[in-house]
Amino acid sequence: MLFEFETVCVVLQKCFLSLAGFIYDSTNNYSIPFYVCGAVEVLGGILVIVAVILKQISKSSMQSMMENHMIAVDNHQTSKLH
Repeated sequence: MLFEFETVCVVLQKCFLSLAGFIYDSTNNYSIPFYVCGAVEVLGGILVIVAVILKQISKSSMQSMMENHMIAVDNHQTSKLH
């Protein structure tokens, strides 16, 4: 999942770098392309951070579900023994 977000960020960066050249040609000013590319970098970083957080959340919830299932199975087995 993290690899997919990184790939999307790289593709967006390449697209916006091409767009930056077009914006400079239209305005003869590097300010707008500079800020646009910076915003894309920040957005990419935020997406990666969100992906890592979501991965941790799903991993911990999956572990919790597995533990609850194991407890339920264990309780079911011990109730059969009595």
